[in-house]
Amino acid sequence: MAVEQDSVSSGSTTGTTLSITHTPSGTARSDRGLCVVLTWGSTSSQTITSVKINDTTDLVSLGSVRNTGGGDNPSSEVFGYAIEADIPDYDGGTFTIDIVLSASPDESCDVGVLALYNVNQDATPSNTFLNFNSAVSDDGTMTVTITTTTGELVCGGGGSRRALTSTVGSEQWNINAALDQAGATNTGSSSATITWTTGGGGPPHWAIVGVSVKTVVAGGSIAPLAAHHMKQMAGT
Repeated sequence: MAVEQDSVSSGSTTGTTLSITHTPSGTARSDRGLCVVLTWGSTSSQTITSVKINDTTDLVSLGSVRNTGGGDNPSSEVFGYAIEADIPDYDGGTFTIDIVLSASPDESCDVGVLALYNVNQDATPSNTFLNFNSAVSDDGTMTVTITTTTGELVCGGGGSRRALTSTVGSEQWNINAALDQAGATNTGSSSATITWTTGGGGPPHWAIVGVSVKTVVAGGSIAPLAAHHMKQMAGT
C-alpha cells in the first residue's frame, strides 16, 4: 500500500507567527500523516520555534539547512507527524498549522503543508520520515535527491530569491512572495529527485530539504502509539 497525498495548503508571513488553515479532501483517510516544509530568510540566524496542529500538538523537525552564501541566507526545514488520532480527518472540518519564529524573517517565511495517508504510524518520527537530505547553492537549478523505495513517497521543497519553475517531481505548491518557495512529491524504487529552475536577475541563493515517507506497516505500529497515548493520559 503506497503513501498517497490527501490535500495541500500553503501560506507566507513577514512576521513571527503564521496560522495556515488546512482543509482535508472530503474523503475518509486511514493512517494519516503530515509533512510541512518551511523556508525563510535568515540573515540574522532566525529559527523556527514551533510548528503545531491547532496550536496544541507539536510536529517534529526532521532536518534543516541554511545557505550562508550571501543575499538573504535562506533556510529550509521540514517537519513531520504520523499519529492519525491527532490529525483531524475530513469529518472534523478544517484545522490549523501554527508556526512561531524566533524573530521576523528577512523578506518572508513561506510554508507548505502536505496531508498524507497510508503512512506508517509511529510516535517516533524518524521511524516514518526517512533519509533526510538537503542542498544549498547559488546556481540556477534547485535540486535534491532522496533515497527511497517502492511504496514510499518523497516530500520536500525549498526556497530561493528568484522565481521557481518545477522540472522534476509533482509540484504541490509554489509561493511567489518576498522569498519564493515551492514543494513537490516524487516516487522511485531506490531514489527520487525534486528539481526547480530559478529565474534570472542575480544569484538565487537557494536551500532545499526532503524526506521519504514510509508506508503503513501491516498490523500497524501499535506499541509506539500505545506508549505515546499513555504518556498523554499521564500528562507527561
